[in-house]
Amino acid sequence: MNLDTDLRAFLSPGQILTRPIDRVAFASDASFYRLIPQAVVQPRTLDEVRALFDYSRKVRIPLCFRAAGTSLAGQAITDGILVDVSRYWRKIEVEEGGLKIRLGPGVVGSDANLALKPFARRIGPDPASIDAAMLGGMVANNASGMCCGVVENSYHTLASLTFMLPNGVTIDTAAPDARQRFEEQAPEVVRGLLELRAEILANPGLVERIRAKYRQKNTTGYSLNAFLDFDSPEQLFAHLLVGSEGTLGFIAEVVLHTLPAYPLKYTALLLFETVRDAAAAVFPLRDSGARAIEIMDRAALRSVENEPGIAELLYGLPESAAGLLESVQRDMHAAARARLESRTVTAESFDQVREILEPVTAEKGGGKFVMAHLKDAPEVDAQIKALKASVRCIPFEDRYGGAGKCILTGETVPRRVVVAKAY
Repeated sequence: MNLDTDLRAFLSPGQILTRPIDRVAFASDASFYRLIPQAVVQPRTLDEVRALFDYSRKVRIPLCFRAAGTSLAGQAITDGILVDVSRYWRKIEVEEGGLKIRLGPGVVGSDANLALKPFARRIGPDPASIDAAMLGGMVANNASGMCCGVVENSYHTLASLTFMLPNGVTIDTAAPDARQRFEEQAPEVVRGLLELRAEILANPGLVERIRAKYRQKNTTGYSLNAFLDFDSPEQLFAHLLVGSEGTLGFIAEVVLHTLPAYPLKYTALLLFETVRDAAAAVFPLRDSGARAIEIMDRAALRSVENEPGIAELLYGLPESAAGLLESVQRDMHAAARARLESRTVTAESFDQVREILEPVTAEKGGGKFVMAHLKDAPEVDAQIKALKASVRCIPFEDRYGGAGKCILTGETVPRRVVVAKAY
């Protein structure tokens, strides 16, 4: 068997990488694992993917689909045939005025958001690697991220997808005849799915266990909640593919429901005497509208205290101290804008901003916000940076029984606005 010769029967030479240097280049992803593939292929069409499946079965060499390779757990490497979809599968189509977006598995997550920006929309998944991660991997791993939790992840924002089974059967779950075609072309798969669903539904204890498991952030194993959420086999299978890490079939295209891209985004670092005090504040902050909260013990705070722009306050914290890094996002609809403007004060300079922020922020504790507009700020970026470095932490009493402090942090709000948060 000559792998390169065999693959040239249905792929062009430029789509086949078998040189040692190419194989070694694809032997690693973002994890610490390493497997050298026998070949790397870059198909362009569904027919070529179907031919790869046929060849894989014939010679008994496994396929592994790879998009960006940002996985930290080794899902995107193999010692078989590595199928790289990052080069050609880059379709982006915004649909229904931005309410949906159709994406190929080779689209970078941030590029999808860039296409949605004119519509003030975004995709739900927001992994830390969104500037590199691609949709094929994001869906196959049920990517979520700090802000989307279990509500806005790939699973819950999936509208439809086009998948190919290893036997070559291809189904677009949005097609009117999707169920009929799935039942006719893959009857064993459909029968197995429905039998498993019936078995699960007949066991109330198992049903509750699955419900409880997927109310929490969890991407371990298959998305078994699909057996409870869907009764049509094509939708059930589509949602099983989410988080399947490429083990059930090839995800050729996805359509995602989009979400509002909030124009106001800001961050606060809240410091507490102990980890227990910080943990006690998590639920009140969540209930006040925080999009993400990350706890930082003293070791975590110490690891960044020498970074440029970090407040000097971190140097003198006691060993018991802890912090909460909180992200809040808001939609500036009319009512919200009116409420914020009622808390807005105008300053001629950043010196006046400092004078305004300290007493007003201390006065308006308990999770409220203060906005300081600058009437004239020709060097906004430099002045904001200087302000962040110079504004001291503001002590206040915590309505939940502890003591905390707030520091001004980096904002992504409109350039002429500075926001300080007092918790």
